[in-house]
Amino acid sequence: MKRIYQRLKFSALLFIIAAKFSFACVIILLASSFASYSQELVFKNPTLVSGSAGQNNAVYRFPKVTSAVDALLKVKKRSANNVVIQNIDVTDFGWNKAFQPQIGISGGIVSGIKDWWVEFEISFVKTGTSDEADVSEFNLTSLDVDGDNLTIREYVELYDAASYYFEGGTELVHSAINDEDEDDDDDEPKKKNYRFLGPIKNYLDIDTLGTRVMVTSKFVKKDKIKFRIGARAVGLGSSNAAIRYNSLWFRSFSYVSGTFLPVKLTSFTVKSVEKNKIALNWNTAQEKNSSHFTIEKSLNGKDFSDAGIIFSMGNSEQPQQYSFTDVLRTGEQGLIYYRLKMVDIDGQSQYSPIKVIRIGEEKANASVLVYPNPVANELRITLPSTWHDKKVTIDIYTTNGILAKRFVTNNASQTETINVRALTPGSYMIRSSNGSDTTSQQIIKTN
Repeated sequence: MKRIYQRLKFSALLFIIAAKFSFACVIILLASSFASYSQELVFKNPTLVSGSAGQNNAVYRFPKVTSAVDALLKVKKRSANNVVIQNIDVTDFGWNKAFQPQIGISGGIVSGIKDWWVEFEISFVKTGTSDEADVSEFNLTSLDVDGDNLTIREYVELYDAASYYFEGGTELVHSAINDEDEDDDDDEPKKKNYRFLGPIKNYLDIDTLGTRVMVTSKFVKKDKIKFRIGARAVGLGSSNAAIRYNSLWFRSFSYVSGTFLPVKLTSFTVKSVEKNKIALNWNTAQEKNSSHFTIEKSLNGKDFSDAGIIFSMGNSEQPQQYSFTDVLRTGEQGLIYYRLKMVDIDGQSQYSPIKVIRIGEEKANASVLVYPNPVANELRITLPSTWHDKKVTIDIYTTNGILAKRFVTNNASQTETINVRALTPGSYMIRSSNGSDTTSQQIIKTN
C-alpha cells in the first residue's frame, strides 16, 4: 500500500508542474482518498473515559483509529466474577497496532473443565466526540487463537460480520452461535455469528505467520461491533496458563487456499410428523461453493452419526429451502439430537446449532417439561402437542420478578432450547404461554 501511494503522489507532483494547479489538486485528492479507503484501523494509546478499569461497563477511547474516527471500547460483561482483564491493551508483546487484551481466570490457574470469556463492544465515533461515525468497510483478524499444550483452548466469538475468511488447513473449529442479546426465536440467527475455537497446541508468540490459528472477519458500514474473547479448559488436569494473551488486528491477511464459510443458515427446525418420523426443515439466505448438507443424529448429545445427505444449490444469493425426513429405528426414544454439517466443495465444513426433540408416548394433557434442572448452559423446554406450530412465549424471571430473558417463537417446535449461560447463578421462574394456557416452573442456574 505504501509503494502504491508513493507512486500516485509522485505522479500527482509531476502533473502539478505540467498542468494547471486546480486540476492537479484533484489528482492529489484521489491518491489520498485511495490510501484512506484501504488503510487498517490502528488501536493504540487507550484512555479510560468512564467506569472502573477492567470492570464491566468500563469504556476506553482509542484515538484516531483512522484519521477522523475514534473507537470507544466498552467492557460489556463476562462469564463469571473471577474472570479478569489483567491488561486492556498489551504493548510490550505482539503487535503495537492491534487490540491486545490480556484476559483469564484470577490467579492464572484453572483445574478441570471450565469456560470463561469477556464480551466487548466497539463504537466508532468522530474524533474527539461521541457522535456516531460509520466505517465503510474494515477487516478484523484474530491472531494466535491457540492453546497451552495441556488443556486450554482459546476462542473468539464474532457477531454480524459480512463474511469470514481463514486458512484452507485451519486448526480452528468454527460453529454458528446465537446472540444472547437478541430475542430468541425458533430460527437460527439471521446474522452471521460464529465461534472460532483454537487447538490445544501452542503456537510460539503472536506471529502473523501462524495463519492456521487466524481468522479474518469483514465488516461493512458499521458504527458498532461486538465480540467475545474467551478460552476453555477441556481436560481433567490443571494449568497455570489461564491468563491468556489475545490479539485482534484490524486489517486483512493472505491465507494459503483461503476459505469463506459457504452457507448462511437462517432457520433450522425439527418436529415429529408421525409416530416414527422426524421432519427437519432449514433455510439458507446465501450459499458460496456449497456442496451438501449432512444430517447428523445423536442419542446422547455427544456422539453423532450420519442420518442422511441433501445436496445443496452450490452458489446462490437467493433464499433456499431444504427438508429431510428421518425414519426412527426401533429403540430410538427419549431425547434425540440433530445438527447439520454444511460442507463446501473443498471439503471445509461448519456445524449448525444442535436441535433437540423428545420422542415417547405423550398424554393428552401433557404439561410443559423443563430440563435439565439445575442447568448451566442450555435449558430445554418440551411443549405439549397442542402448542406445536403456534406462537409461544417463554419468560425467565428472577426471584424478584425481574424479566431476565425472553424467548418468542411464532412456530413452536416440540422441544425448544434456550441459552442461559449468561444468567447469574441462582433461582429463576420459567413462565411459558401459548396465548391461552400458561405454566410455571422453577429452575436453578449454576456456573
